[in-house]
Amino acid sequence: MILPRGDDYQNAVQNPGTAFFDNDLRKCKVEEGPFRLPKPYSGGFTVTYHLLDGRSGWAVRCFTRPVSGLEERYRAIGRFARRTGLSGLVPADLLQPGIQVCGDWYPIIKMLWVDGSTLGDYLEVNISRPTAIEALAEKFRETVRQLEQSGMAHGDLQHGNIIVGRSGIQLVDYDGVWLPEISSLGTDQLGHPNYQHPGRQDATVYGPCMDRFSSIIIYVGLRATAAEPSLWDKYGDPDRILFHQGDFRDPASSPLLAAMECNSSLKAMAEMVRSVCLLGVSKVPSLEDFVRGNIPKEAEVLRQFALPRSAYECIDATDIIRLWRFAGQRVQVIGRIDGYYEGRTAFGKPYAFLNFGKFPHQTLTLVLWSPVVDALGDHGLCPGSFAGKWVSVSGMMSSYHGKGQMVVEGVSQLRLLQGQSEAERLLGGPVLGTTDQKRLVERPLRRSGRSARLAAKLQPTASQGSVTQNYAQTLERLYGGSARSRQVNRPQVAPSTTATKKMARAPRASSPPGVKPQPDRMRGALVSVICAVLATVLAAGLSQWIEPLFLGLAVSAVAISAYSLATRS
Repeated sequence: MILPRGDDYQNAVQNPGTAFFDNDLRKCKVEEGPFRLPKPYSGGFTVTYHLLDGRSGWAVRCFTRPVSGLEERYRAIGRFARRTGLSGLVPADLLQPGIQVCGDWYPIIKMLWVDGSTLGDYLEVNISRPTAIEALAEKFRETVRQLEQSGMAHGDLQHGNIIVGRSGIQLVDYDGVWLPEISSLGTDQLGHPNYQHPGRQDATVYGPCMDRFSSIIIYVGLRATAAEPSLWDKYGDPDRILFHQGDFRDPASSPLLAAMECNSSLKAMAEMVRSVCLLGVSKVPSLEDFVRGNIPKEAEVLRQFALPRSAYECIDATDIIRLWRFAGQRVQVIGRIDGYYEGRTAFGKPYAFLNFGKFPHQTLTLVLWSPVVDALGDHGLCPGSFAGKWVSVSGMMSSYHGKGQMVVEGVSQLRLLQGQSEAERLLGGPVLGTTDQKRLVERPLRRSGRSARLAAKLQPTASQGSVTQNYAQTLERLYGGSARSRQVNRPQVAPSTTATKKMARAPRASSPPGVKPQPDRMRGALVSVICAVLATVLAAGLSQWIEPLFLGLAVSAVAISAYSLATRS
């Protein structure tokens, strides 16, 4: 089954009343982002939307890639959740049919919306509260203990799948879950590489113990952050909690583990992490054994380190075809910033746009709202610091008015590279030239079969505006004020054809000789005359104490006005 892309779902969910089959979801409104478009949340092979109904909310997960044994997997998870009643699990239902995209129905996952922050966001906000982080580490330890005792493995424990709320810790994204009754289904997920054992390189590592390594890394990361908050400033970012996959592949050379050993309260833990990284996947101890110091001594040792893998698909910024292929998913984009724009909203908040490619042929625009712009200033940078520089950025690929867009939510998502050579090293090959970029931008995407029909149905309509519309003009409409540029590099855009048609009203021509007026106007004129005559007669008969002439003239004036309105319509 060919599934829609992220931008296909983006168009569909704008009208929940017609998009969803479920009655609860039909009555909801979708959460919107700054551009008043549905706000997508990316995770795994899905795009998630927050549907609000006034009382509670739903998380709707739409699939962009097939998941093996989807229906059987979620039925088993539902039975398991009801049987065990684990507080860390969120009830989830597979709905099929779920969402309608261009006349076809596709499955979705409907689950209660969990109010809270992802683990990474929680640390960012509470980094100055070590006691709270220490308590969170123990709550996580208890959640892992309950999960392993109940006979379930999540398969992708990482910062984005752990929600910290008032009710404690809850886990989301169950596409790679292991349970005894679905062990034969296997999985096509390997988990986030910054949390997985270097030996987990294929789907054969699928079983009740596959969460052990990631749970150790998360627990140690929380404990280390609480004991030494400066480690978060140096090693933490939205894509990891201190540890990077390079620390696992070569623990002896890990700068993070070396820094942890400088703290007496973390030294023993750092040494144990080194030992665990050198064990085979099957020999990794449980989190409880790790905390007690029960590390296998005589074990197979992983002598050859596996090649690193990217947490997300790594894409050349000039390769627009691949960019659009991953719409609605988190990706890593490598390229050069060819233009930028800075401005302020009517509320005085700064914002900035960074373009890969020259306007209006840019392949992707990075959107930086005021918190990120302010954070750049704290680091001695500004949006102009990236002009003409090679960068790496990770985030969710989306679109706005036919152009690629990515919202940068944190400074650590955006990294300056050491020129084109480092960019090509990360991409594993040469970048596309400017000629190739122009060809890719201007060449329409070609699809075949049902995918082509789906794409044709989802082309932007005239009401959606021109694909070359300036982002700054959109902000002026949204915030009711003019955007003030701090940069001379502001792109100048001529009004779009659609906008011009809306602004300039075409002169109304009279009917040529020999051509009869339109039937609607003839009927309007006839009705107006009849109304005037009847009004005068009634005035003369019923208003004997009022001069009939004046009343008749007044009613006739109303009739003439009605005639004018009829001829304008």
